[in-house]
Amino acid sequence: MVQLDDDAIEVRRLIEVLAGQLQGGDSQWQVTLAQARAVADGMSQSRSKVDAQLRVANIDHVLSLNSGDVAQALAHLDRCVELIASVRDVDVDEADQRRLNEQEWGVRLNRCQVLQAMDDIDAADADVVFALELASKSDNVGRNRAMTLCSVAAIAAEREQWSRALTFAREAVDECARHAPASLAVALLNLAQAHARIGDYDEATRVADRAEGVIGDIQAQASLEHLRGYIAMGRNDTERAAELFAEYATTAAAHADQLEPHHRSESAKAVGFGLHAHDDVAGARTHYLSVVDEARSDASPMTLVAALVQASGATQDCALGAADTSEAGQLHAQAGELICEAAELALGAQRFSLAAVCDVTHVRYIDQFHREVTAANQQVLRRALAKVLAAAVYLHHVGFASSRHAERRHFAAQRSAEAFALAFALAFRLGASDVVAQLVELRCAAAFFAASPLARGVTAPTAGQPDEASSANIADLMVGDASTPLVDDGAALVVTAPPPLLLTADTVVLGDAFDVAEQRFGLSEDRDPVSTW
Repeated sequence: MVQLDDDAIEVRRLIEVLAGQLQGGDSQWQVTLAQARAVADGMSQSRSKVDAQLRVANIDHVLSLNSGDVAQALAHLDRCVELIASVRDVDVDEADQRRLNEQEWGVRLNRCQVLQAMDDIDAADADVVFALELASKSDNVGRNRAMTLCSVAAIAAEREQWSRALTFAREAVDECARHAPASLAVALLNLAQAHARIGDYDEATRVADRAEGVIGDIQAQASLEHLRGYIAMGRNDTERAAELFAEYATTAAAHADQLEPHHRSESAKAVGFGLHAHDDVAGARTHYLSVVDEARSDASPMTLVAALVQASGATQDCALGAADTSEAGQLHAQAGELICEAAELALGAQRFSLAAVCDVTHVRYIDQFHREVTAANQQVLRRALAKVLAAAVYLHHVGFASSRHAERRHFAAQRSAEAFALAFALAFRLGASDVVAQLVELRCAAAFFAASPLARGVTAPTAGQPDEASSANIADLMVGDASTPLVDDGAALVVTAPPPLLLTADTVVLGDAFDVAEQRFGLSEDRDPVSTW
């Protein structure tokens, strides 16, 4: 078994102290880092020096990430992978191999998180599956698997697989409580965020309250403050959201050197929300547009999408409040350009639900600006109706991704309800009675029920089983084509969206909207149409 010398052990100790200082916001971390570098640079024994270099490179990735240089953070982690590979043939003892598995597991998990920050979800998938495999061959199987499940849940959310995100987030909480209590706060925050994303703000608040009791570092504290502001905003409690976002922005500014880069963009948007909430709409617009300019150089396209959405909202409000008709028209057009750019970026990143929501937002702007049908705006309104119909069809279908009634209800209230409301309003305004009739048919259609795998006698593994079958199950999830997950209570009916409906023998309900949803959002629907009730 490889024995490390005293200098390597000292570097390990200093890096552990440094990590604690970074988490706690202790400004002395720079002194500790200098000490660790000095010891590592002065080492001569090759095997021990590799270990020291590995630990310094790993902490360098944290510092680069916190400074906003995600590309450099990834480079440091790639260096870690190279260092571990360089001693795989030297450390041949079984205990040494398990120790290297432990080290590479941490590096792969960190790479996954950096790649998520860069919105490279496919590459993050590959690393998180690799990390799961390494976790099962390490000395801390339970802890390492629990911590990895946090990233599995986060990636499912990034893929807009809301039900699976909740399933794995719940499992991560359970596993962290048993095996990795230091990561329990992160797991709880992931679960709370997953609930908030589908619009279940009561459950998100309950889980956030639980997380608050176990938070022990500034990263988690900042994430909690941002989450509470997001929940208040989702509840349309603008005043409370502004207060919470102000607290979050203050925390982010005070600990800028210790926080991951996404907190910079999020806190900047939080400042704009405060301006907007306090009726400084012009100031909010100016602020958001500056955030957009900064986000254009960000490694994450989703950072730019979020900034564009906020800037478009403030610009639209300026348009609605403008006294000059010409100025109002220019501002409204700019709001449309901003939200349409956000939608196209979301489509490029395969965030189809987000893109559909952006389309709904654009139609809302048009609906607000053109309250009456005229010869000049009739075509604009008809195009808006076609756009919102496609979004409504898509959001209606993806809302059935969960077999839990509460999750479907919250998702519908959060996303598809406004799409249907706008579609009805525009169809009525345009006198499109045929569209109104088809909307009623789709809105009233019953869900489609099928037997779950257990009901059909098929046994499938859960993510909690650290075996080959379980790893394959999670690998399926990562590439986005896993089968419908098992229902917790055994054999049951699985709910899906209704199949296409026949209004008449040769007319499919909202057939054109289905076609657009398939082309624009990748809606997959290969079932034959059925007659409506």
